[in-house]
Amino acid sequence: MSDVIIFGGTTEGRLLAEFCAEQEIPAAVCVVSDYGKQVLPESPWLTVSHKAMTKEEMVSFIRKEMPKAVLDATHPYAAVVTENISAACQSTGVTYIRITRAETEFAKPVGQAQPEILWMESVADAVEFLSTVDGNAFVTTGSKELERYTSLPDYASRLYVRVLPSSENIAVCEKLGFHGRHIIGMQGPFSRAVNVAMLQDTESRYLVTKEAGNAGGFMEKIEAALECGVTPIVIGRPKKPEGISVEEGIDFLRGIAAQRERKMQLNIIGIGMGGPGQMTQEAVRILRQSDVVLGAERMIESVEEIAPGIRKEPIYLSRDVIKWLESNDGYRMISVVYSGDTGLYSGAKTFLRDLNMTEAGQRWDIRVYPGISTVSFLCARLQTSWEDVYLTSAHGRTPDVLELLKHHDKVFLLLGGEDSVKKLCRKLVENGYPQLTISVGERLSYPEEQIVTGTAEELQDCSFGSLVAVLLRKQKEEDRDE
Repeated sequence: MSDVIIFGGTTEGRLLAEFCAEQEIPAAVCVVSDYGKQVLPESPWLTVSHKAMTKEEMVSFIRKEMPKAVLDATHPYAAVVTENISAACQSTGVTYIRITRAETEFAKPVGQAQPEILWMESVADAVEFLSTVDGNAFVTTGSKELERYTSLPDYASRLYVRVLPSSENIAVCEKLGFHGRHIIGMQGPFSRAVNVAMLQDTESRYLVTKEAGNAGGFMEKIEAALECGVTPIVIGRPKKPEGISVEEGIDFLRGIAAQRERKMQLNIIGIGMGGPGQMTQEAVRILRQSDVVLGAERMIESVEEIAPGIRKEPIYLSRDVIKWLESNDGYRMISVVYSGDTGLYSGAKTFLRDLNMTEAGQRWDIRVYPGISTVSFLCARLQTSWEDVYLTSAHGRTPDVLELLKHHDKVFLLLGGEDSVKKLCRKLVENGYPQLTISVGERLSYPEEQIVTGTAEELQDCSFGSLVAVLLRKQKEEDRDE
Protein backbone atom coordinates (compact mmCIF):
# COMPACT_ATOMS: atom_id res chain seq x y z
CA MET A 1 0.00 0.00 0.00
CA SER A 2 1.05 3.60 -0.62
CA ASP A 3 0.20 6.85 1.15
CA VAL A 4 -0.15 8.62 -2.21
CA ILE A 5 -0.33 7.83 -5.90
CA ILE A 6 1.37 10.25 -8.28
CA PHE A 7 0.46 10.20 -11.96
CA GLY A 8 3.47 11.92 -13.48
CA GLY A 9 5.82 11.82 -16.44
CA THR A 10 6.37 15.57 -16.01
CA THR A 11 8.75 17.82 -14.12
CA GLU A 12 6.05 18.37 -11.52
CA GLY A 13 5.57 14.63 -11.07
CA ARG A 14 9.32 14.14 -10.64
CA LEU A 15 9.52 16.91 -8.02
CA LEU A 16 6.67 15.35 -6.04
CA ALA A 17 8.27 11.91 -6.25
CA GLU A 18 11.63 13.29 -5.10
CA PHE A 19 9.96 14.89 -2.09
CA CYS A 20 8.27 11.60 -1.18
CA ALA A 21 11.62 9.79 -1.41
CA GLU A 22 13.33 12.41 0.76
CA GLN A 23 10.57 12.44 3.39
CA GLU A 24 10.12 8.62 3.36
CA ILE A 25 6.51 8.78 2.18
CA PRO A 26 5.46 5.53 0.48
CA ALA A 27 4.31 6.58 -3.00
CA ALA A 28 3.23 4.76 -6.15
CA VAL A 29 4.41 6.74 -9.18
CA CYS A 30 2.78 6.10 -12.55
CA VAL A 31 4.49 7.12 -15.80
CA VAL A 32 3.97 5.91 -19.35
CA SER A 33 7.52 5.61 -20.66
CA ASP A 34 10.85 4.05 -19.75
CA TYR A 35 12.39 7.52 -19.77
CA GLY A 36 9.80 8.74 -17.29
CA LYS A 37 10.92 5.93 -15.00
CA GLN A 38 14.64 6.60 -15.53
CA VAL A 39 14.49 10.23 -14.34
CA LEU A 40 12.85 9.26 -11.04
CA PRO A 41 15.09 8.73 -8.00
CA GLU A 42 15.80 5.18 -6.93
CA SER A 43 14.20 4.81 -3.52
CA PRO A 44 12.63 2.06 -1.43
CA TRP A 45 9.80 4.52 -0.78
CA LEU A 46 8.81 4.71 -4.45
CA THR A 47 7.02 2.01 -6.44
CA VAL A 48 7.11 2.90 -10.13
CA SER A 49 4.70 1.71 -12.81
CA HIS A 50 5.57 2.62 -16.41
CA LYS A 51 2.58 1.59 -18.47
CA ALA A 52 -0.45 3.44 -19.73
CA MET A 53 -3.65 2.56 -17.85
CA THR A 54 -7.28 2.53 -18.84
CA LYS A 55 -9.81 4.03 -16.45
CA GLU A 56 -10.73 0.53 -15.26
CA GLU A 57 -7.07 -0.29 -14.61
CA MET A 58 -6.71 2.96 -12.67
CA VAL A 59 -9.66 1.98 -10.48
CA SER A 60 -8.09 -1.44 -9.73
CA PHE A 61 -4.70 0.15 -9.06
CA ILE A 62 -6.14 2.73 -6.67
CA ARG A 63 -8.09 0.06 -4.79
CA LYS A 64 -4.96 -2.06 -4.46
CA GLU A 65 -2.79 0.80 -3.16
CA MET A 66 -5.46 2.38 -0.91
CA PRO A 67 -3.78 5.83 -0.88
CA LYS A 68 -4.81 8.86 1.13
CA ALA A 69 -4.87 10.88 -2.10
CA VAL A 70 -4.07 10.75 -5.82
CA LEU A 71 -1.95 13.59 -7.24
CA ASP A 72 -2.51 14.13 -10.96
CA ALA A 73 0.69 15.74 -12.24
CA THR A 74 0.25 14.66 -15.86
CA HIS A 75 0.89 17.02 -18.79
CA PRO A 76 -1.45 20.00 -19.14
CA TYR A 77 -2.56 18.66 -22.54
CA ALA A 78 -3.28 15.13 -21.32
CA ALA A 79 -6.98 15.96 -20.97
CA VAL A 80 -8.22 12.40 -21.50
CA VAL A 81 -5.80 10.98 -18.94
CA THR A 82 -6.79 13.63 -16.40
CA GLU A 83 -10.47 12.86 -16.98
CA ASN A 84 -9.84 9.14 -16.40
CA ILE A 85 -7.82 9.72 -13.21
CA SER A 86 -10.52 12.01 -11.82
CA ALA A 87 -13.25 9.48 -12.66
CA ALA A 88 -11.25 6.62 -11.10
CA CYS A 89 -10.85 8.60 -7.89
CA GLN A 90 -14.56 9.36 -7.84
CA SER A 91 -15.34 5.64 -8.27
CA THR A 92 -13.04 4.65 -5.40
CA GLY A 93 -13.83 7.53 -3.07
CA VAL A 94 -10.18 8.65 -2.94
CA THR A 95 -9.23 12.33 -2.81
CA TYR A 96 -8.23 13.68 -6.24
CA ILE A 97 -5.78 16.59 -6.49
CA ARG A 98 -4.87 18.13 -9.84
CA ILE A 99 -1.36 19.63 -9.98
CA THR A 100 -1.39 22.54 -12.42
CA ARG A 101 1.53 24.16 -14.19
CA ALA A 102 2.10 27.90 -13.95
CA GLU A 103 1.55 29.65 -17.27
CA THR A 104 4.31 31.82 -18.67
CA GLU A 105 4.09 35.54 -19.32
CA PHE A 106 3.70 34.76 -23.04
CA ALA A 107 0.54 32.75 -22.51
CA LYS A 108 -2.58 34.37 -23.95
CA PRO A 109 -6.13 33.09 -24.24
CA VAL A 110 -6.84 31.30 -27.50
CA GLY A 111 -7.99 33.73 -30.20
CA GLN A 112 -5.95 36.73 -29.05
CA ALA A 113 -3.01 37.80 -31.17
CA GLN A 114 0.39 39.00 -30.03
CA PRO A 115 2.98 40.63 -32.33
CA GLU A 116 5.25 38.04 -33.98
CA ILE A 117 3.44 35.12 -32.28
CA LEU A 118 0.59 33.20 -33.92
CA TRP A 119 -1.87 31.60 -31.49
CA MET A 120 -3.79 28.54 -32.63
CA GLU A 121 -6.51 26.53 -30.96
CA SER A 122 -5.28 23.07 -31.98
CA VAL A 123 -2.61 21.11 -33.87
CA ALA A 124 -5.10 20.79 -36.74
CA ASP A 125 -5.28 24.59 -36.98
CA ALA A 126 -1.47 24.82 -36.99
CA VAL A 127 -1.26 22.26 -39.81
CA GLU A 128 -3.89 24.16 -41.80
CA PHE A 129 -1.87 27.35 -41.44
CA LEU A 130 1.35 25.64 -42.53
CA SER A 131 -0.41 24.48 -45.68
CA THR A 132 -0.82 28.12 -46.70
CA VAL A 133 2.82 29.16 -46.32
CA ASP A 134 6.25 28.04 -47.52
CA GLY A 135 9.39 27.25 -45.50
CA ASN A 136 10.63 24.68 -43.03
CA ALA A 137 8.92 24.19 -39.67
CA PHE A 138 10.42 22.96 -36.40
CA VAL A 139 7.73 20.88 -34.67
CA THR A 140 7.88 20.32 -30.88
CA THR A 141 4.31 19.22 -30.15
CA GLY A 142 5.20 15.57 -29.43
CA SER A 143 4.68 12.26 -31.18
CA LYS A 144 1.05 11.59 -30.26
CA GLU A 145 -0.44 14.09 -32.75
CA LEU A 146 2.36 13.85 -35.30
CA GLU A 147 0.16 12.04 -37.80
CA ARG A 148 -1.86 15.22 -38.35
CA TYR A 149 1.17 16.84 -39.99
CA THR A 150 1.36 14.15 -42.69
CA SER A 151 -1.56 15.84 -44.48
CA LEU A 152 0.95 18.45 -45.70
CA PRO A 153 2.08 17.38 -49.19
CA ASP A 154 5.80 17.95 -48.53
CA TYR A 155 5.88 17.21 -44.79
CA ALA A 156 8.76 14.67 -44.89
CA SER A 157 11.23 17.17 -46.37
CA ARG A 158 9.84 20.35 -44.86
CA LEU A 159 9.28 19.44 -41.21
CA TYR A 160 11.80 18.69 -38.46
CA VAL A 161 10.26 16.94 -35.47
CA ARG A 162 11.73 16.93 -31.96
CA VAL A 163 10.46 14.12 -29.73
CA LEU A 164 11.48 12.32 -26.55
CA PRO A 165 14.37 9.90 -27.22
CA SER A 166 12.52 6.62 -26.72
CA SER A 167 12.61 3.80 -29.26
CA GLU A 168 8.80 3.89 -29.38
CA ASN A 169 8.74 7.57 -30.38
CA ILE A 170 11.44 7.15 -33.02
CA ALA A 171 9.53 4.18 -34.46
CA VAL A 172 6.35 6.29 -34.66
CA CYS A 173 8.23 9.03 -36.54
CA GLU A 174 9.74 6.59 -39.00
CA LYS A 175 6.42 4.83 -39.58
CA LEU A 176 4.86 8.19 -40.47
CA GLY A 177 7.60 8.90 -43.03
CA PHE A 178 10.08 11.04 -41.11
CA HIS A 179 13.69 9.92 -41.50
CA GLY A 180 17.31 10.87 -40.81
CA ARG A 181 18.03 14.37 -39.59
CA HIS A 182 14.33 15.23 -39.73
CA ILE A 183 13.94 13.29 -36.48
CA ILE A 184 15.55 14.85 -33.40
CA GLY A 185 15.28 12.57 -30.36
CA MET A 186 16.23 14.58 -27.27
CA GLN A 187 14.98 15.16 -23.75
CA GLY A 188 14.23 18.73 -22.67
CA PRO A 189 13.66 21.27 -21.37
CA PHE A 190 16.16 23.00 -23.70
CA SER A 191 18.05 26.22 -23.18
CA ARG A 192 17.57 29.21 -25.40
CA ALA A 193 21.00 28.60 -26.98
CA VAL A 194 20.20 24.98 -27.86
CA ASN A 195 16.89 26.03 -29.45
CA VAL A 196 18.64 28.76 -31.44
CA ALA A 197 21.20 26.25 -32.76
CA MET A 198 18.50 23.81 -33.84
CA LEU A 199 16.35 26.43 -35.52
CA GLN A 200 19.34 27.74 -37.45
CA ASP A 201 20.63 24.28 -38.37
CA THR A 202 17.24 23.24 -39.77
CA GLU A 203 16.74 26.61 -41.52
CA SER A 204 13.27 26.78 -40.03
CA ARG A 205 10.92 29.68 -40.64
CA TYR A 206 8.28 28.45 -38.18
CA LEU A 207 8.33 26.93 -34.70
CA VAL A 208 5.28 24.91 -33.67
CA THR A 209 4.92 24.47 -29.90
CA LYS A 210 2.37 24.12 -27.15
CA GLU A 211 2.03 26.61 -24.33
CA ALA A 212 3.02 24.29 -21.48
CA GLY A 213 4.41 26.65 -18.88
CA ASN A 214 7.92 27.24 -17.60
CA ALA A 215 8.59 23.57 -16.80
CA GLY A 216 8.08 22.76 -20.48
CA GLY A 217 10.78 25.21 -21.61
CA PHE A 218 8.22 27.33 -23.41
CA MET A 219 9.87 30.70 -22.83
CA GLU A 220 13.24 29.44 -24.04
CA LYS A 221 11.66 28.28 -27.31
CA ILE A 222 9.82 31.55 -27.89
CA GLU A 223 12.88 33.67 -27.11
CA ALA A 224 15.02 31.54 -29.44
CA ALA A 225 12.46 31.81 -32.24
CA LEU A 226 12.22 35.60 -31.94
CA GLU A 227 16.02 35.87 -31.86
CA CYS A 228 16.26 33.88 -35.11
CA GLY A 229 13.44 35.70 -36.84
CA VAL A 230 11.34 32.53 -36.74
CA THR A 231 7.56 32.82 -36.38
CA PRO A 232 6.26 30.94 -33.33
CA ILE A 233 3.01 29.06 -33.84
CA VAL A 234 1.67 28.50 -30.35
CA ILE A 235 -1.14 26.11 -29.57
CA GLY A 236 -2.96 27.62 -26.60
CA ARG A 237 -3.81 25.53 -23.57
CA PRO A 238 -7.11 23.81 -23.06
CA LYS A 239 -9.37 25.39 -20.49
CA LYS A 240 -7.37 25.88 -17.32
CA PRO A 241 -8.23 23.07 -14.88
CA GLU A 242 -8.90 23.64 -11.22
CA GLY A 243 -6.02 22.50 -9.05
CA ILE A 244 -3.02 23.50 -7.04
CA SER A 245 0.58 24.32 -7.88
CA VAL A 246 3.43 21.88 -7.41
CA GLU A 247 4.56 23.94 -4.41
CA GLU A 248 1.12 23.55 -2.85
CA GLY A 249 1.28 19.83 -3.70
CA ILE A 250 4.53 19.56 -1.76
CA ASP A 251 2.88 21.35 1.17
CA PHE A 252 0.12 18.72 1.05
CA LEU A 253 2.77 15.98 1.15
CA ARG A 254 4.42 17.69 4.12
CA GLY A 255 1.17 17.16 5.99
CA ILE A 256 1.27 13.44 5.20
CA ALA A 257 4.92 13.28 6.28
CA ALA A 258 4.02 14.98 9.57
CA GLN A 259 1.29 12.40 10.20
CA ARG A 260 3.77 9.60 9.55
CA GLU A 261 6.30 11.11 11.95
CA ARG A 262 3.79 10.71 14.75
CA LYS A 263 3.88 6.94 14.16
CA MET A 264 6.98 4.97 15.03
CA GLN A 265 8.17 2.37 12.52
CA LEU A 266 8.18 -1.30 13.50
CA ASN A 267 9.90 -3.66 11.08
CA ILE A 268 9.39 -7.42 11.02
CA ILE A 269 12.34 -8.87 9.14
CA GLY A 270 13.12 -12.34 7.86
CA ILE A 271 16.91 -12.68 7.84
CA GLY A 272 17.20 -15.97 5.97
CA MET A 273 19.26 -18.79 7.41
CA GLY A 274 21.30 -16.36 9.45
CA GLY A 275 24.69 -16.92 7.83
CA PRO A 276 26.73 -14.07 6.34
CA GLY A 277 25.33 -12.83 3.03
CA GLN A 278 21.90 -14.42 3.52
CA MET A 279 20.03 -11.21 4.26
CA THR A 280 18.44 -9.19 1.48
CA GLN A 281 19.91 -5.77 0.76
CA GLU A 282 16.67 -4.20 1.95
CA ALA A 283 16.88 -6.07 5.27
CA VAL A 284 20.46 -4.89 5.76
CA ARG A 285 19.50 -1.28 5.01
CA ILE A 286 16.57 -1.33 7.44
CA LEU A 287 18.59 -2.99 10.21
CA ARG A 288 21.31 -0.36 9.94
CA GLN A 289 18.69 2.39 10.25
CA SER A 290 17.08 0.83 13.33
CA ASP A 291 17.40 2.18 16.85
CA VAL A 292 16.84 -1.23 18.46
CA VAL A 293 16.82 -4.82 17.17
CA LEU A 294 14.84 -7.54 18.97
CA GLY A 295 14.97 -11.30 18.38
CA ALA A 296 16.14 -14.69 19.54
CA GLU A 297 19.74 -14.72 20.71
CA ARG A 298 20.98 -16.63 17.64
CA MET A 299 19.25 -14.11 15.38
CA ILE A 300 20.73 -11.20 17.30
CA GLU A 301 24.20 -12.67 16.89
CA SER A 302 23.60 -13.02 13.15
CA VAL A 303 22.93 -9.30 12.66
CA GLU A 304 25.71 -8.02 14.89
CA GLU A 305 28.27 -7.89 12.10
CA ILE A 306 26.11 -5.95 9.63
CA ALA A 307 24.57 -3.60 12.22
CA PRO A 308 27.22 -2.98 14.90
CA GLY A 309 26.68 -0.40 17.60
CA ILE A 310 22.88 -0.71 17.53
CA ARG A 311 21.09 -1.71 20.72
CA LYS A 312 20.01 -5.35 20.62
CA GLU A 313 17.66 -7.17 22.98
CA PRO A 314 17.36 -11.00 23.05
CA ILE A 315 13.55 -10.97 23.19
CA TYR A 316 11.49 -13.01 20.74
CA LEU A 317 8.30 -14.43 22.28
CA SER A 318 5.28 -12.48 21.05
CA ARG A 319 4.02 -11.48 24.50
CA ASP A 320 7.50 -10.40 25.63
CA VAL A 321 8.12 -8.29 22.53
CA ILE A 322 4.75 -6.55 22.89
CA LYS A 323 5.40 -5.89 26.58
CA TRP A 324 8.78 -4.39 25.70
CA LEU A 325 7.23 -2.17 23.00
CA GLU A 326 4.57 -0.88 25.40
CA SER A 327 7.20 0.22 27.90
CA ASN A 328 9.72 1.59 25.37
CA ASP A 329 7.96 4.17 23.19
CA GLY A 330 10.79 6.64 22.75
CA TYR A 331 12.32 5.05 19.66
CA ARG A 332 11.82 6.06 16.04
CA MET A 333 12.46 2.65 14.45
CA ILE A 334 12.53 -0.83 15.96
CA SER A 335 13.15 -4.11 14.10
CA VAL A 336 12.18 -7.62 15.16
CA VAL A 337 14.16 -10.35 13.36
CA TYR A 338 13.12 -13.91 12.58
CA SER A 339 15.01 -16.72 10.88
CA GLY A 340 14.13 -17.77 7.35
CA ASP A 341 11.17 -16.10 5.70
CA THR A 342 8.43 -14.24 7.58
CA GLY A 343 5.76 -16.25 5.77
CA LEU A 344 6.95 -19.85 6.33
CA TYR A 345 6.35 -21.28 9.82
CA SER A 346 7.67 -18.07 11.29
CA GLY A 347 7.03 -16.52 14.67
CA ALA A 348 6.13 -13.39 12.70
CA LYS A 349 2.64 -14.78 12.13
CA THR A 350 1.81 -15.05 15.81
CA PHE A 351 3.49 -11.75 16.58
CA LEU A 352 1.50 -9.86 13.93
CA ARG A 353 -1.75 -11.42 15.10
CA ASP A 354 -1.12 -10.55 18.74
CA LEU A 355 0.26 -7.10 17.97
CA ASN A 356 -2.75 -6.03 15.92
CA MET A 357 -5.00 -6.88 18.88
CA THR A 358 -3.22 -4.41 21.16
CA GLU A 359 -3.13 -0.66 21.52
CA ALA A 360 0.60 -0.78 20.83
CA GLY A 361 -0.11 -2.12 17.35
CA GLN A 362 -2.14 0.99 16.51
CA ARG A 363 0.73 3.28 17.44
CA TRP A 364 3.22 1.67 15.10
CA ASP A 365 3.73 1.87 11.35
CA ILE A 366 4.24 -1.87 10.80
CA ARG A 367 6.23 -3.18 7.82
CA VAL A 368 7.17 -6.75 6.92
CA TYR A 369 10.33 -7.63 5.00
CA PRO A 370 10.61 -11.23 3.69
CA GLY A 371 13.78 -13.32 3.76
CA ILE A 372 15.20 -16.46 2.16
CA SER A 373 13.21 -19.46 3.39
CA THR A 374 14.71 -22.69 4.67
CA VAL A 375 12.98 -24.74 1.99
CA SER A 376 14.23 -22.58 -0.89
CA PHE A 377 17.76 -22.61 0.53
CA LEU A 378 17.89 -26.38 1.07
CA CYS A 379 16.39 -27.15 -2.35
CA ALA A 380 18.88 -24.80 -3.99
CA ARG A 381 21.73 -26.64 -2.30
CA LEU A 382 20.24 -29.94 -3.54
CA GLN A 383 19.71 -28.49 -7.02
CA THR A 384 16.06 -29.44 -7.05
CA SER A 385 12.89 -27.39 -7.38
CA TRP A 386 10.40 -26.93 -4.55
CA GLU A 387 7.34 -25.89 -6.52
CA ASP A 388 5.90 -29.41 -6.00
CA VAL A 389 7.00 -29.80 -2.36
CA TYR A 390 4.42 -30.11 0.42
CA LEU A 391 5.51 -27.89 3.31
CA THR A 392 4.97 -28.71 6.96
CA SER A 393 6.67 -28.44 10.32
CA ALA A 394 7.01 -30.58 13.43
CA HIS A 395 7.82 -27.58 15.64
CA GLY A 396 4.96 -27.56 18.12
CA ARG A 397 2.83 -29.91 16.03
CA THR A 398 2.75 -33.55 14.92
CA PRO A 399 2.18 -33.91 11.17
CA ASP A 400 1.12 -37.31 9.82
CA VAL A 401 4.11 -37.90 7.55
CA LEU A 402 2.89 -41.32 6.41
CA GLU A 403 -0.42 -39.86 5.30
CA LEU A 404 1.33 -36.99 3.52
CA LEU A 405 3.54 -39.41 1.56
CA LYS A 406 0.43 -41.11 0.19
CA HIS A 407 -0.47 -37.90 -1.61
CA HIS A 408 2.83 -36.11 -2.27
CA ASP A 409 6.14 -37.14 -3.88
CA LYS A 410 8.07 -34.50 -1.95
CA VAL A 411 7.53 -33.42 1.66
CA PHE A 412 9.52 -30.76 3.52
CA LEU A 413 9.68 -30.78 7.32
CA LEU A 414 11.21 -28.61 9.98
CA LEU A 415 12.19 -30.92 12.84
CA GLY A 416 13.10 -30.05 16.42
CA GLY A 417 14.21 -32.06 19.41
CA GLU A 418 16.78 -34.71 20.16
CA ASP A 419 16.92 -37.73 17.81
CA SER A 420 14.09 -36.30 15.69
CA VAL A 421 15.68 -37.60 12.47
CA LYS A 422 16.31 -41.04 13.96
CA LYS A 423 12.70 -41.33 15.07
CA LEU A 424 11.42 -40.20 11.68
CA CYS A 425 13.63 -42.62 9.73
CA ARG A 426 12.73 -45.60 11.94
CA LYS A 427 9.05 -44.81 11.55
CA LEU A 428 9.47 -44.71 7.77
CA VAL A 429 11.37 -48.01 7.71
CA GLU A 430 8.74 -49.71 9.88
CA ASN A 431 5.94 -48.54 7.60
CA GLY A 432 7.28 -49.57 4.21
CA TYR A 433 9.50 -46.64 3.21
CA PRO A 434 13.06 -47.99 3.82
CA GLN A 435 14.31 -46.68 0.45
CA LEU A 436 12.74 -43.24 0.68
CA THR A 437 15.34 -40.57 -0.10
CA ILE A 438 15.93 -38.18 2.78
CA SER A 439 18.07 -35.04 2.77
CA VAL A 440 18.87 -33.54 6.18
CA GLY A 441 20.23 -30.00 6.47
CA GLU A 442 21.56 -28.42 9.64
CA ARG A 443 23.28 -25.11 10.38
CA LEU A 444 22.35 -24.05 6.86
CA SER A 445 24.35 -21.09 5.51
CA TYR A 446 26.85 -21.20 8.40
CA PRO A 447 30.49 -22.34 7.96
CA GLU A 448 29.64 -25.62 9.74
CA GLU A 449 26.68 -26.27 7.41
CA GLN A 450 26.01 -29.96 6.79
CA ILE A 451 23.64 -31.63 4.32
CA VAL A 452 23.40 -35.42 4.29
CA THR A 453 21.36 -37.40 1.78
CA GLY A 454 20.53 -41.09 2.10
CA THR A 455 17.66 -43.53 2.49
CA ALA A 456 15.54 -43.85 5.62
CA GLU A 457 17.24 -47.17 6.27
CA GLU A 458 20.73 -45.68 5.98
CA LEU A 459 20.02 -42.66 8.19
CA GLN A 460 18.01 -44.29 10.98
CA ASP A 461 21.06 -44.59 13.23
CA CYS A 462 22.67 -41.23 12.35
CA SER A 463 22.79 -38.34 14.80
CA PHE A 464 21.95 -34.74 13.90
CA GLY A 465 21.37 -31.49 15.75
CA SER A 466 18.15 -30.55 17.47
CA LEU A 467 17.04 -28.14 14.70
CA VAL A 468 17.11 -29.54 11.16
CA ALA A 469 15.38 -29.16 7.82
CA VAL A 470 14.38 -32.39 6.06
CA LEU A 471 13.30 -33.06 2.47
CA LEU A 472 11.63 -36.43 1.78
CA ARG A 473 11.56 -37.61 -1.84
CA LYS A 474 9.96 -40.76 -3.15
CA GLN A 475 12.29 -40.86 -6.15
CA LYS A 476 16.04 -41.10 -5.48
CA GLU A 477 18.00 -38.38 -7.23
CA GLU A 478 21.62 -37.88 -8.24
CA ASP A 479 22.26 -35.55 -5.29
CA ARG A 480 22.46 -38.48 -2.88
CA ASP A 481 25.78 -38.65 -1.00
CA GLU A 482 27.83 -41.75 -1.85
